[in-house]
Amino acid sequence: MSEIIMVTGASGAVGSACVEALLAQGAQVLATGRSLTRLAERLGHLPRARLRLAALDLTDPASWPEIAQRCRRIIQCAGPSYRLTGPLLTGLLSRGGTTGIYVDAGGDGETISRWHRPLAEAGWQGIFGAGVQPGLVGVAIRALCAAFPHTTGLRAETFTGGHQPLTLAGLEEYLQAVHRRTGYPGMSFRNGVWERVNRLPPLPDCFPATAQCHPYTDEEAACAAEDLALFELRGFTVSGAAAITRLLNEAMVTGGYPAALYPRPTAAAAMHAEYFFLHATVRESLAPGQQAHSLLSCTDSYRLTGAVAAWAALNSGPRQPGAGWFSRLPGVAALWQQWRTDPPPGVNISWHAPPGQTRCEEGTL
Repeated sequence: MSEIIMVTGASGAVGSACVEALLAQGAQVLATGRSLTRLAERLGHLPRARLRLAALDLTDPASWPEIAQRCRRIIQCAGPSYRLTGPLLTGLLSRGGTTGIYVDAGGDGETISRWHRPLAEAGWQGIFGAGVQPGLVGVAIRALCAAFPHTTGLRAETFTGGHQPLTLAGLEEYLQAVHRRTGYPGMSFRNGVWERVNRLPPLPDCFPATAQCHPYTDEEAACAAEDLALFELRGFTVSGAAAITRLLNEAMVTGGYPAALYPRPTAAAAMHAEYFFLHATVRESLAPGQQAHSLLSCTDSYRLTGAVAAWAALNSGPRQPGAGWFSRLPGVAALWQQWRTDPPPGVNISWHAPPGQTRCEEGTL
C-alpha cells in the first residue's frame, strides 16, 4: 500500500499496537506523538522501511508537519480521546481541500452527533468506536445474529473484560464515561425498554470464580440492538483484579485525579496473570436451544484495540461522508469471520453456530 496512514498517540499502548498491525499488513505508516524520543523508544524495534516518525501536538493545529497534512487516512489512538479527538478533528478539517477516512478507537454518541455534519461537509468519513468496547462487542452481536434467518425476537448477552493493566488515559476515560453517563450502566434492554438489572447472571466458565461482573451496555451495542430489532440485550463488564475494581469504585465516588489514585493497585494487580475475554451469546426467545455463541480471548486488550483500528483503516473503502459507529459499517461481520481463521497475534476466536447453521454471513468493507 503506497498511501501513508497516520497514527496519533503512537507511543501509547493502543497506538503502538496499531502501528505494528499496519506494518504487518504492508502499510506505509506515519507514527505521531508529542515526543519524538518516546516514539523512538516505543517503536525502535520495528523496521523503518515503511515507518516514519513525527512530533505532533494535537492541541496545536499549527504543529502539523507537512507530511501529516498530506495523509488521507488517519487513526486516532491518543488518549484520553474525550480531550484530544476534538482538537484533532479541528486541525484536520481546518486544512481544507482534502477528503479521506478518519478512524477513532474511541468515541461516543455525543461525539458522533457533534462531528457528523462537519465531517460530511468536508467530505471525510468518520469511523468511531473502532476498538473493543465500543467496537468488537457490537461486531460480535451482529456477527452472531447473522447466523439466524431473522433477528427480530433474538436475545443477546455479552461479557467483556478480564485482568488488564490500567493506564492513566484508560482511567480518565472511565471517569469521563461515568460522569457523562454514556452508555447504560446497570441497565438491560428488553422489548424496547431499558430496565434496571436486579440480579447478576453466573459468569461464563472462561472467567475465574474470583472475577466480578457489572451490568453495562455501551452505546454502540445498544445501537446494534436497535438496528437488529432484538428482543433483549444484556451487557456486562468483567473485572478480574480486585485492586483495580476498588480503585475504579473509589475514583467514581471521589472524582479524584487519576494520577493520584493510579499507583496504588499496581503491585497487587501485577501478581495475577493478564487475560481478556469477550463472550457473546445470541439465542431465540421462543426456542432457547437455538443459540449461537462465540468467545474471543487474548492477553492484551490494548493490542487488540490497535488491531481493530488498523483493520478499520485498511478495509474501509469510500462511503457516505459523515460520522458513524464502526460496527454499523456494511459487511463488518467479515472481521469476525476473518479473525476466526487468521487472527492477530495472541488472539483466538471460537464459534458455535445454532443447529442447522454453519456460519454467519460474510461481506467486505
